[in-house]
Amino acid sequence: MGIKKAPIGYRHPRKKGKRAIPSPIPDHRGQTVREATKEKKAQPRFQGQLKSSRDGGSDQQSSILIRLVAVPPAEGQIKIYDQMIAAGLAPKIAVLGLLKNGFDAFENVLLSDRSIVPEFEYDSSDEKAIETHRSVSPELLLAAQTKFDPFGVLSRRALGMRIGQAILLSAASGEDHN
Repeated sequence: MGIKKAPIGYRHPRKKGKRAIPSPIPDHRGQTVREATKEKKAQPRFQGQLKSSRDGGSDQQSSILIRLVAVPPAEGQIKIYDQMIAAGLAPKIAVLGLLKNGFDAFENVLLSDRSIVPEFEYDSSDEKAIETHRSVSPELLLAAQTKFDPFGVLSRRALGMRIGQAILLSAASGEDHN
């Protein structure tokens, strides 16, 4: 007699983690049947989570979750950012606040086909980049892709960085109104 082994599908109640996968069961001919593996479908470029409208109507507009990347601007480039830092806010919180407050102005500028202010200088090192997510309408995403990536060669992160930078600039241009 040898040491008894637990059945393959058994998992001790106090053990955490995945259960062991049971071995394939032979069919009536004695051959093991293998489960069909799921094939991955071609995924769209922005496969963000589609969220339906709160009303729940099928004809309502859905939104797409995109990643925004922004780098804190240098001192003196955005006055409201400098004021936030002087007031004691962390750079991450200040940039996230500018992204939140500047999004509406960015959306209005982008959908009205007005030009966006030229780029400002920033340090593109990954250690300073601040990432967040935002739900946008498909029309806004299409307009942003047309404006910032007309040939479709940018990665999701690079496009998100261009969009995030444009939102910061929109927040900077609207700072006189606050």
